Amino acid sequence: GQAYLLYCNDCSKNSVNGVNTSQTWIRKLDSTWTKVVGAGKMISTPTQTWETQEDSKAPNTQWNEAPGLYKHDGKYYLTYSANPYWNTFYGVGCAVSENIWGDYIKYDWKPILTRVEGQNGGLGHNMFFKDFSGNLWTSYHRHTDKNNPSDNRTAMLSPAWFDNGILKIEYGQTYEEETTHKDESIKEEKETVDITTKSPKQTITTNITNIGDPFILADQNSKKYFMYATSDSAEGYRVWESCDLVNWTDMGQCFNKKTSNTFGHSEFWAPEVVYNPNSKTYILYYTARNAPLKDLGIPNDGTAGNYNEAYNSGVLKTGVATSFSPLGPFVDCTGAPMFDLGPFVATIDASLFIDDDGQGYLYYSRDCSQNVVNGQHTSQTWVTKVDSSWTKTVGEHYLVTTPEDEWEIKSGVNNGYLWNEGPYVLKHDGKYYLTFSANLYASNDYAVGVAVSSNPLSGFVKSEDNPILTRIPNKMAGPGHCMFFTDFEGYLWCCYHVQTNMNNPGGNRKMVISGAWFNNGKLTIEYKE
Repeated sequence: GQAYLLYCNDCSKNSVNGVNTSQTWIRKLDSTWTKVVGAGKMISTPTQTWETQEDSKAPNTQWNEAPGLYKHDGKYYLTYSANPYWNTFYGVGCAVSENIWGDYIKYDWKPILTRVEGQNGGLGHNMFFKDFSGNLWTSYHRHTDKNNPSDNRTAMLSPAWFDNGILKIEYGQTYEEETTHKDESIKEEKETVDITTKSPKQTITTNITNIGDPFILADQNSKKYFMYATSDSAEGYRVWESCDLVNWTDMGQCFNKKTSNTFGHSEFWAPEVVYNPNSKTYILYYTARNAPLKDLGIPNDGTAGNYNEAYNSGVLKTGVATSFSPLGPFVDCTGAPMFDLGPFVATIDASLFIDDDGQGYLYYSRDCSQNVVNGQHTSQTWVTKVDSSWTKTVGEHYLVTTPEDEWEIKSGVNNGYLWNEGPYVLKHDGKYYLTFSANLYASNDYAVGVAVSSNPLSGFVKSEDNPILTRIPNKMAGPGHCMFFTDFEGYLWCCYHVQTNMNNPGGNRKMVISGAWFNNGKLTIEYKE
């Protein structure tokens, strides 16, 4: 976690052996990254022939400037630019050390990035970054007019990689052109763990409380885990980050209604985030209540399950937003609900499933606040297709589950409300496993069931073993709104919330993660202390 600052002693004020010289230095930073600590050390000075080209505009002057540092296989790769930036011979060199403080040994050949005969020169002042697919790039500038080198420069991107420990940059291609990346390094081959393998790991009960509906993204780009949940429900969503699933850091808000172009006014619930490798964006599906219908001028057409609530508070709708980072900020794609089945149709808990052929399906719940079936307020699970952007629905919507089994209607006996909500789909051996939660979320009876089908749009049959995740006396209660993910070792996990206080159930819930696997075609979740 130690941070370092690289900088140059500029040649305008720095003389070495009578020569105006820019040199590269390094210093430590404190934990805020805003203050230097201790003494600095010079780690690079112009020494090689290519670095010391004379220029009539700046005689008796040499440069090592614009330093950057990249670590690979335990070694530190220092890049720097040499010669005056307006000169066609401006280029990038590299020096390597096993210690961040040096000594840095420069490559003993020409610069790793320099002009190509007949093309624009002045290539330099570079830096490195990885794109969201994990490819290594370097950005730099070059002269815009090869016949008139000047301050006018053009931004460039080129692929970079390591070849037997040698840092290489491929000049001549930009991000707009079709580019084949070479591997940054030789990747370690790991044995694949099949999801029929029982996880040997204990259940992780986190200290993240006062949340609900947790969702974990195992981000392949950063090799980190990100957790989203119903959290700042009046304003938006928070995000937590972890490297090991045990220790989590609150990274602050990733979505705020004031800056996200959202239609939502309140009750921001049940966020789910996925990464679309085609658009290279992170997509957030969320629930929020829209503006009160009295403000929208929408009259009662007789279809409202609770017109007074809709009129005074609004209706729950599904939104979709995107970001280039799992930390956000996420911005709504249209400023309107992702789909709208009518002013009095409330939809919540959207969850995306991508099939083997690339077709996407969005599962969601028609919420019991407005959905009345046979005179009873009822949450039901529905599904529809999405387009290739994963941000627009396509075609018909299909009902897939409704609360009907005895264990699913415990909460409804007294309050007249029934639930099938929080859907999530996995595919195993050609079959689709739809998990859902039933009963009131704020009760100890909240639990998870599963239904199985050979078709993602219909034919789901509920398991006779339901609920597959339910309360355990004196240990945990109210488990639900679950989702599944595979960790970076290949093990399948189930993430869900439980009641923080079993003796006083309510909206205060905490996140729990348990191992999951398939046992002879049966989805199994093990609460293992």
